[in-house]
Formats: sequence, structure tokens, C-alpha cells
Amino acid sequence: MGYIAYVSMVPALLQVYANFGSVGSARMLFDQLHQKDVVAWSVIIAAYAQRQPGDAFDTLKQMHLADQKPNEAIYVGLLRSCSLMAEQEIGESIHANVTKAGYLSNTFLTSALIDMYCEFGRVRQENAIDENHLKDFICCYVGVQLSMATGLMAVEMSHYGLEYEGWNWFNAMEEIYGISPKLAHYACIVDMLSRQGNT
Repeated sequence: MGYIAYVSMVPALLQVYANFGSVGSARMLFDQLHQKDVVAWSVIIAAYAQRQPGDAFDTLKQMHLADQKPNEAIYVGLLRSCSLMAEQEIGESIHANVTKAGYLSNTFLTSALIDMYCEFGRVRQENAIDENHLKDFICCYVGVQLSMATGLMAVEMSHYGLEYEGWNWFNAMEEIYGISPKLAHYACIVDMLSRQGNT
């Protein structure tokens, strides 16, 4: 395989194989790498986490033997594997490692931890997630959801003659929630106004 010489291409090829569910092909390519960087490890662990969760942990052991340290993306994949395999004890151990590494400010990791604890039925797990990180995650999540939903809500409200409420949500985006409207939001407002005959 001549493209193995182009090390920067390999993680992208690994990702392509993984996205198409060909974890075996991704693994063959991964095994041919002489120098495995953290990106390559991240991609192969994420691929296993989605298709063969048990193999994600074996790959982590191989990573440790290669004297490589997991990054945030690897921990996200491992937490997903824990959720899928109901491996609560391993999940708690990974949580401890995430905390020790100082990665709890990563929103994706916080989300993966919350998903895992919810999967285990431990929604109110005391001290599972630091309260400040949980608040940051919730604010980020709500912000993204509001941003996506506001335009849809404005259009839906216009279908039911609730243009005033649509305007209120649109104005609240920036004034209350600090979310700058994007082109899609303005398009929704134009749609709402055109339904009223205000073009």
C-alpha cells in the first residue's frame, strides 16, 4: 500500500473505513502504520466503540503498551463502549482518569459521562460530574438546541397564526440567550412574514 507513506492521509482513510462499517479494513490499515500517533489511535478506538465495543478496551491496552496517552476523543469512545456494554466499573475508572487528566471541561466528554451515568440509571449520581462543568455543558447544549430550534419554532408558530410568539423567540435569541441569528434563522423569519403577507 503506497499511500501508507503519506502518514497524514492514514487517519482520514481509517475514518472512511470506520464510517462505512469496515472496522476490519480500518484495523488492517492501522496495523500497517509504523508510527501510530494519537489521532490514529483515536480513530480506531472510536470505530471499535461504534461497532465492536469490547475491542475498544483491548486497543486501549495496546495503546498503553505503546507508551501513548489517551486524549479526550479516545475517552469519549471508551465511555460510549462502557454504555453499550453496561461496564459501569470500567466507566467509573475512565471517569477518574478523565478527572485526573483535567479533561472535564471538554463538553463532548461531559456529555459522554452524562450519557453513561444515565444509561446506568444513575442520573442523580452524587459528584459524578462537577457542578460547574455540568452547568457549562447544559448551557452549551441548550444554546445549540435553542439556536437550531428557534428558527423551526418561528416557522411552526407562523403555521398556526402565532407570528407574534415567533418574533418573541427570534428576538430572545440574542437579547436573552446571547445567540446571534444565522442566515437560516433570518430565512425562517422571512418565511413567517411572507405567510402573513408582509414581504
